[in-house]
Amino acid sequence: MAPNQLTPEQVHQQKQALLDSLNAEIARRGDASSDASTRSSPSPEGEPRGTIRTHNEIDASDASNPASILFGDLLSPYTLEEGRAYKRHKNLSATSDASADQYLKTVNPMRQGFQTYVAILECSDKLEVIRNDANSKYKLPDTVAKTAQDYAQVAILAPNVKNYRNPKDGSKMEVAIAGAMRTVGVAQLPPTFETGRCEVLNKVLGKACIDKRCHIKTEVSKSIADSNVKVDIATLTRSCIGASPVKASAALYQRIAFIRKVAVECQEAAAALPDVAGGTKTAKEDAFWLEVDKKLALWRLTFSPSQMQIMVEKIYSEDITAYGDADAAIPITAMRDLEDWLATLNKTMETLFSPETARMYYVFSHETVHNKYYKLRRCATCSVDGITTVHNVVRRKDPASAPKFTSTQPIVANQVFHLFSHLFPHLHRQRAPQDFTATSSWAAHTQSGVSVSAFIEARDEALTESGQGG
Repeated sequence: MAPNQLTPEQVHQQKQALLDSLNAEIARRGDASSDASTRSSPSPEGEPRGTIRTHNEIDASDASNPASILFGDLLSPYTLEEGRAYKRHKNLSATSDASADQYLKTVNPMRQGFQTYVAILECSDKLEVIRNDANSKYKLPDTVAKTAQDYAQVAILAPNVKNYRNPKDGSKMEVAIAGAMRTVGVAQLPPTFETGRCEVLNKVLGKACIDKRCHIKTEVSKSIADSNVKVDIATLTRSCIGASPVKASAALYQRIAFIRKVAVECQEAAAALPDVAGGTKTAKEDAFWLEVDKKLALWRLTFSPSQMQIMVEKIYSEDITAYGDADAAIPITAMRDLEDWLATLNKTMETLFSPETARMYYVFSHETVHNKYYKLRRCATCSVDGITTVHNVVRRKDPASAPKFTSTQPIVANQVFHLFSHLFPHLHRQRAPQDFTATSSWAAHTQSGVSVSAFIEARDEALTESGQGG
């Protein structure tokens, strides 16, 4: 035995001495709640104080010590049965359950630690994939998506909207609506430099516009489906508004009356079209709204703003005559009393497209006008074919004011050249010949009865067909 190693008897004596000291302190304090088994009982004079315990009692006391339990478990194996009993309280997949069993069977601590580390790395990689996937599949917050839908519905029902469909070469309606949302300060919109997220917003706005157009077309079509059922303009407008935050106004009544008149005049366009292979879901709606856009574009080409207002009031009066007075029980809001965000959105839709872009909507069926023009430019003298072209272009637009010349009446080439420079200012960018400056006014060309509107419409025909309009 080593010199410094204590014998069992010495250990027992030291422990007994400590217990005696403890019992003496407890007795001094008179603590009645102390454990009776450790409290010293009165004994006759000369008897040892305290409790004398055997080695077995000491070992049993050590077994109840938490420190003894901890270090003892490190040396004893964790059985498969114990592990399975623990797993029963967890919700693991079949694969994870098998992996846990395999881990339990591993007795090498180094191997267990490495397996744990690899599992942590695997979880980290999966979390990174989930995060990247969430970023790539950006979704608008629910509140922003709902706000975008409301704004789109208000935009489609703006009383002075110029076009209901996006032009191929013009500003996109959804982009303009998003701009209005930024102007009024809608929160949580994606910043403009995050183009991908802005495209998500634009898609939500575009779909909401399509849905609202579809709803309006459906309600207008239902209002004219049965001639025996009269739906007044107020009731129809309320149906078109639906659950949207749009406010009914006199101007909106007039616009809905205009749309209903187009539907009546264009029954075939308003009716459902047969599905076309390879077509889109919006083909049926586009056919109707294309007719509406054509009419609006033609009005802007034909009338001044004051004249347009006269025609709008005329159509509204006809609607009242045909379908009855507006229901007075449905309240209307004056345009000046609209909330700021509604007024801002209405103004945005009113100024969305330039008049020149809007003209491109009025599509004509003839395809040879611009080809005739180029042929005239190549001719040193005006051919009979060229004279006939001028005559036909204007006659198709305004038969009453067509020029009273025939193919046998002489017209100098420069005069016809200048005439087409008015008809096609975007196709022909050269100045008129100097020796015909005196004839470079409309009056010089209206002496034969050609109206200004006839020239404008003939010009727009060529612009549309050539695809070179500005």
